[in-house]
Amino acid sequence: MKKLWLLGLFPLLLIACSQQAPGEVREVEVTRIVEVEGAGAVEVTREVIVTVEVPVEIIVEVTSAPTPVPQNFRFFELSGDGGGGFVTENFTWPACQKAVFTAEKSVHGDFAAYAINVETSNDWLIFNLLDEDRTEELKPLIGGTYYVDVDSAPPGAWSIIGECRD
Repeated sequence: MKKLWLLGLFPLLLIACSQQAPGEVREVEVTRIVEVEGAGAVEVTREVIVTVEVPVEIIVEVTSAPTPVPQNFRFFELSGDGGGGFVTENFTWPACQKAVFTAEKSVHGDFAAYAINVETSNDWLIFNLLDEDRTEELKPLIGGTYYVDVDSAPPGAWSIIGECRD
């Protein structure tokens, strides 16, 4: 009967060890009584069970890759019919090493425009059309928020197009 009682206690000790905190070392000593047949003697066996749980830390690093910018896409378009100067609303432009700005006008007259970066307040001349009716200007472009200051526009139809050709 003692054998059965001790055998019932052993699984309970294993359950207690499995519920310990990670990284905790717990020693459990179990004594088992074994009867030797025929001799009437009792043999005592002592075992020491050591359970060590090593905590495992899993680090998941989530990074977002920049969205690839398709080649040869139009990111800006502005047109008008009439002369004068004005300032546009803000536009978000991508970073583009080969930004090509195309300007066209239908009548003779000066036509100039500047791009102003809202974050840095830096401005640069996009183009200045004097006698020609069309121009293409290559400008490296850092991404960000810009507005365009059309310094002067001819009295007829005109347009400005910005394309990334990376």
